[in-house]
Amino acid sequence: MEKQYFSWIRNPMTIIALFVSIIEIAFGVAFSKVPTSLQSHFFWFMAIFAGACLVLFFIVLIFQPQNLYGPSDFRSDEAYLNINRRIDSLDKYAKLIDQKIESMPLYRYPKLTECAKVLFLRIYDEEKGIGIRSAEEIIGDQQKNFSAQDMQIAIQELVDAEWLCKNDNSIAPTPEGQKAHQILSQFVYARYR
Repeated sequence: MEKQYFSWIRNPMTIIALFVSIIEIAFGVAFSKVPTSLQSHFFWFMAIFAGACLVLFFIVLIFQPQNLYGPSDFRSDEAYLNINRRIDSLDKYAKLIDQKIESMPLYRYPKLTECAKVLFLRIYDEEKGIGIRSAEEIIGDQQKNFSAQDMQIAIQELVDAEWLCKNDNSIAPTPEGQKAHQILSQFVYARYR
Protein backbone atom coordinates (compact mmCIF):
# COMPACT_ATOMS: atom_id res chain seq x y z
CA MET A 1 0.00 0.00 0.00
CA GLU A 2 1.29 3.42 -0.97
CA LYS A 3 1.89 5.86 1.87
CA GLN A 4 0.34 9.32 1.39
CA TYR A 5 2.42 12.11 2.91
CA PHE A 6 0.02 14.97 2.28
CA SER A 7 -3.36 13.28 2.65
CA TRP A 8 -4.91 16.55 3.89
CA ILE A 9 -4.35 18.11 0.43
CA ARG A 10 -7.37 16.90 -1.49
CA ASN A 11 -8.35 19.66 -3.86
CA PRO A 12 -6.98 22.69 -5.72
CA MET A 13 -8.39 25.14 -3.14
CA THR A 14 -6.13 23.64 -0.46
CA ILE A 15 -3.13 23.98 -2.76
CA ILE A 16 -4.00 27.62 -3.52
CA ALA A 17 -4.43 28.42 0.18
CA LEU A 18 -1.16 26.68 1.04
CA PHE A 19 0.70 28.52 -1.74
CA VAL A 20 -0.59 31.96 -0.74
CA SER A 21 0.05 31.29 2.96
CA ILE A 22 3.65 30.22 2.39
CA ILE A 23 4.28 33.24 0.14
CA GLU A 24 2.76 35.66 2.67
CA ILE A 25 4.78 34.12 5.54
CA ALA A 26 7.94 34.40 3.45
CA PHE A 27 7.09 38.03 2.68
CA GLY A 28 6.52 38.70 6.38
CA VAL A 29 9.89 37.22 7.36
CA ALA A 30 11.67 39.02 4.52
CA PHE A 31 9.94 42.29 5.41
CA SER A 32 11.86 42.49 8.69
CA LYS A 33 15.16 42.02 6.82
CA VAL A 34 14.54 44.71 4.19
CA PRO A 35 16.10 48.15 4.81
CA THR A 36 13.69 50.76 6.13
CA SER A 37 13.97 52.85 2.98
CA LEU A 38 12.60 49.95 0.89
CA GLN A 39 9.96 48.70 3.33
CA SER A 40 7.18 50.87 1.89
CA HIS A 41 7.81 49.47 -1.63
CA PHE A 42 7.97 45.93 -0.28
CA PHE A 43 4.77 46.48 1.71
CA TRP A 44 2.90 47.64 -1.41
CA PHE A 45 4.23 44.67 -3.36
CA MET A 46 2.94 42.32 -0.65
CA ALA A 47 -0.47 44.01 -0.62
CA ILE A 48 -0.80 44.03 -4.41
CA PHE A 49 0.30 40.39 -4.66
CA ALA A 50 -2.33 39.31 -2.13
CA GLY A 51 -4.99 41.36 -3.93
CA ALA A 52 -3.99 39.91 -7.30
CA CYS A 53 -4.22 36.38 -5.89
CA LEU A 54 -7.69 37.18 -4.55
CA VAL A 55 -8.85 38.62 -7.89
CA LEU A 56 -7.52 35.60 -9.79
CA PHE A 57 -9.23 33.27 -7.32
CA PHE A 58 -12.57 34.98 -7.89
CA ILE A 59 -12.10 34.92 -11.67
CA VAL A 60 -11.60 31.16 -11.50
CA LEU A 61 -14.52 30.87 -9.06
CA ILE A 62 -16.83 32.73 -11.42
CA PHE A 63 -15.78 31.31 -14.78
CA GLN A 64 -14.44 27.83 -13.96
CA PRO A 65 -15.84 26.78 -10.54
CA GLN A 66 -15.54 23.07 -11.33
CA ASN A 67 -11.75 23.45 -11.36
CA LEU A 68 -11.67 24.31 -7.66
CA TYR A 69 -12.90 20.88 -6.59
CA GLY A 70 -11.07 17.61 -6.83
CA PRO A 71 -12.59 14.19 -7.45
CA SER A 72 -12.34 13.34 -3.73
CA ASP A 73 -14.80 16.17 -2.91
CA PHE A 74 -17.58 14.20 -4.58
CA ARG A 75 -19.32 11.05 -3.39
CA SER A 76 -18.38 9.17 -6.53
CA ASP A 77 -16.25 9.58 -9.61
CA GLU A 78 -19.43 9.59 -11.66
CA ALA A 79 -20.69 12.70 -9.85
CA TYR A 80 -17.39 14.47 -10.58
CA LEU A 81 -17.59 13.59 -14.28
CA ASN A 82 -21.26 14.62 -14.47
CA ILE A 83 -20.61 18.09 -13.06
CA ASN A 84 -17.94 18.70 -15.70
CA ARG A 85 -20.22 17.44 -18.47
CA ARG A 86 -23.09 19.63 -17.25
CA ILE A 87 -20.94 22.73 -17.23
CA ASP A 88 -19.72 21.99 -20.76
CA SER A 89 -23.29 21.52 -21.97
CA LEU A 90 -24.38 24.72 -20.19
CA ASP A 91 -21.62 26.60 -22.02
CA LYS A 92 -22.92 25.24 -25.32
CA TYR A 93 -26.49 26.30 -24.47
CA ALA A 94 -25.28 29.74 -23.40
CA LYS A 95 -23.55 30.18 -26.77
CA LEU A 96 -26.70 29.09 -28.62
CA ILE A 97 -28.79 31.53 -26.60
CA ASP A 98 -26.32 34.34 -27.34
CA GLN A 99 -26.50 33.55 -31.07
CA LYS A 100 -30.29 33.54 -30.96
CA ILE A 101 -30.42 36.86 -29.11
CA GLU A 102 -27.93 38.47 -31.48
CA SER A 103 -30.08 37.45 -34.46
CA MET A 104 -33.22 39.07 -33.03
CA PRO A 105 -34.39 42.29 -34.71
CA LEU A 106 -34.77 44.17 -31.42
CA TYR A 107 -31.11 43.43 -30.68
CA ARG A 108 -29.74 44.07 -34.19
CA TYR A 109 -31.63 47.22 -35.10
CA PRO A 110 -30.06 49.54 -32.49
CA LYS A 111 -26.60 48.47 -33.66
CA LEU A 112 -27.24 49.69 -37.22
CA THR A 113 -25.93 53.03 -38.38
CA GLU A 114 -28.46 55.84 -38.66
CA CYS A 115 -28.36 55.57 -42.45
CA ALA A 116 -29.10 51.84 -42.32
CA LYS A 117 -32.03 52.42 -39.96
CA VAL A 118 -33.55 55.02 -42.26
CA LEU A 119 -33.08 52.85 -45.35
CA PHE A 120 -34.53 49.81 -43.62
CA LEU A 121 -37.65 51.65 -42.49
CA ARG A 122 -38.20 53.41 -45.83
CA ILE A 123 -37.74 50.27 -47.94
CA TYR A 124 -40.08 48.14 -45.84
CA ASP A 125 -42.70 50.88 -45.47
CA GLU A 126 -42.77 50.98 -49.29
CA GLU A 127 -42.92 47.18 -49.36
CA LYS A 128 -46.05 47.25 -47.20
CA GLY A 129 -47.77 49.27 -49.90
CA ILE A 130 -47.42 52.76 -48.51
CA GLY A 131 -45.86 53.81 -51.80
CA ILE A 132 -44.99 52.05 -55.00
CA ARG A 133 -41.28 52.63 -55.39
CA SER A 134 -38.38 50.24 -55.72
CA ALA A 135 -35.55 49.92 -53.23
CA GLU A 136 -33.22 51.59 -55.73
CA GLU A 137 -35.48 54.66 -55.93
CA ILE A 138 -35.58 54.92 -52.14
CA ILE A 139 -31.79 54.63 -51.96
CA GLY A 140 -31.54 57.35 -54.61
CA ASP A 141 -33.76 59.63 -52.51
CA GLN A 142 -31.68 59.01 -49.39
CA GLN A 143 -28.43 59.94 -51.14
CA LYS A 144 -29.47 63.55 -50.58
CA ASN A 145 -29.29 63.00 -46.81
CA PHE A 146 -26.31 60.64 -46.54
CA SER A 147 -22.94 60.35 -48.26
CA ALA A 148 -22.24 57.61 -50.80
CA GLN A 149 -19.89 55.90 -48.35
CA ASP A 150 -22.58 55.93 -45.62
CA MET A 151 -25.04 54.44 -48.11
CA GLN A 152 -22.65 51.63 -49.05
CA ILE A 153 -21.99 50.83 -45.38
CA ALA A 154 -25.74 50.90 -44.64
CA ILE A 155 -26.57 48.60 -47.53
CA GLN A 156 -23.83 46.19 -46.47
CA GLU A 157 -25.12 46.21 -42.88
CA LEU A 158 -28.62 45.35 -44.07
CA VAL A 159 -27.28 42.63 -46.38
CA ASP A 160 -25.19 41.17 -43.51
CA ALA A 161 -28.29 41.16 -41.30
CA GLU A 162 -30.07 39.36 -44.17
CA TRP A 163 -32.69 42.09 -44.26
CA LEU A 164 -31.81 43.02 -47.84
CA CYS A 165 -30.74 40.90 -50.78
CA LYS A 166 -28.17 42.38 -53.14
CA ASN A 167 -27.79 40.95 -56.65
CA ASP A 168 -25.44 42.70 -59.05
CA ASN A 169 -26.99 46.19 -59.16
CA SER A 170 -30.42 45.45 -57.69
CA ILE A 171 -31.45 45.45 -54.06
CA ALA A 172 -34.57 43.72 -52.80
CA PRO A 173 -36.29 43.12 -49.47
CA THR A 174 -36.08 39.63 -47.94
CA PRO A 175 -38.56 37.56 -45.92
CA GLU A 176 -36.28 37.91 -42.86
CA GLY A 177 -36.34 41.68 -43.33
CA GLN A 178 -40.12 41.67 -43.58
CA LYS A 179 -40.35 39.72 -40.31
CA ALA A 180 -37.88 42.09 -38.66
CA HIS A 181 -39.83 45.12 -39.86
CA GLN A 182 -43.08 43.62 -38.62
CA ILE A 183 -41.57 42.95 -35.17
CA LEU A 184 -40.03 46.40 -34.96
CA SER A 185 -43.28 48.02 -36.09
CA GLN A 186 -45.25 46.16 -33.43
CA PHE A 187 -42.90 46.68 -30.51
CA VAL A 188 -41.10 49.93 -31.18
CA TYR A 189 -42.70 52.18 -33.75
CA ALA A 190 -46.31 51.38 -32.89
CA ARG A 191 -45.87 53.56 -29.82
CA TYR A 192 -45.05 56.61 -31.93
CA ARG A 193 -47.69 56.31 -34.65
